[in-house]
Amino acid sequence: MTQNRRSGTRLDENLARAARADEDRGTPIGLSIDELGTTGRRTDARIPVRVDARVRLRVITEEPRLIEGEAVAWTRGAVLVRWQHGGHDMHTWVWASAVRRH
Repeated sequence: MTQNRRSGTRLDENLARAARADEDRGTPIGLSIDELGTTGRRTDARIPVRVDARVRLRVITEEPRLIEGEAVAWTRGAVLVRWQHGGHDMHTWVWASAVRRH
């Protein structure tokens, strides 16, 4: 079988575009189970609370970013933050000191 160079090129371009979008979005790096275990009992929000939070994201290297999101649960020392980026739901646990209520 012969390969259609045009569609192969389009596929390569689409894959590269998707990879760049993933790199831009980053992967949230939340608290470990051990860290979270030291923060106290979890309380779930009846209604999410709008917050700004410093979230560590692994792009190519790890970098903190200030995001606008919602606090959907918390303990004495940590907050579960949810936000949207590029049409995707993202969430992670962060230290309570990294969160500011709107």
